Amino acid sequence: MRKKPFEIKVYKTIYNNAFGTLHDKYINNQFIIQDTSFMDPRNYQKIKQPKFIFPEKSMVKIVEIVGVDILIVQCQLVGFARNYDAIVNACLIQNYEEFRDIYLNEYRSREIQMQTWSQCLNVQKITHNTNYREHFAYWAMRFHHLEILNVSDEEIIRNIACHYPEYIRALLISLSKRTILAAMKRAPNKQPIKQFTNANT
Repeated sequence: MRKKPFEIKVYKTIYNNAFGTLHDKYINNQFIIQDTSFMDPRNYQKIKQPKFIFPEKSMVKIVEIVGVDILIVQCQLVGFARNYDAIVNACLIQNYEEFRDIYLNEYRSREIQMQTWSQCLNVQKITHNTNYREHFAYWAMRFHHLEILNVSDEEIIRNIACHYPEYIRALLISLSKRTILAAMKRAPNKQPIKQFTNANT
């Protein structure tokens, strides 16, 4: 089924925003969209698989364009693929202008920014089906939107680290260079151990 013009605009807006959070500004991703078939929404089920390997040549091109570490780009792409279906399925709007207003209000309003910060502070621990590095990337990406709070990297790291076991928390907050990228690299690329409870107790 052929996509409506506004659906294409919606896709590109979400796509640009996913990359825009990498360095707090929008960039022209037309070249990437045309060149990297793995970013076609029809292929997102593959990206969401734990064993998926990104094409090396495509990743090099993307990293050259956005100018950040390849690990951050991969985490952004995985998060984008996971959220894309939910965002698009919820979008029953018939024109791009209406979508744009709702989208910006949803992700840029003062109230939403404050809720994001509050949600992070209220997280007690991460679930066993999410690894620490992906979890860190998810929250770090969301904090790029917190323009009204002007939160430092050190404060972001400290608050996200509170979600983790003590030994991981100590590892992250004791880094000599407390930047988002440095902390993301040190966050273990593994899932928390699932806690089993005795049904008879």
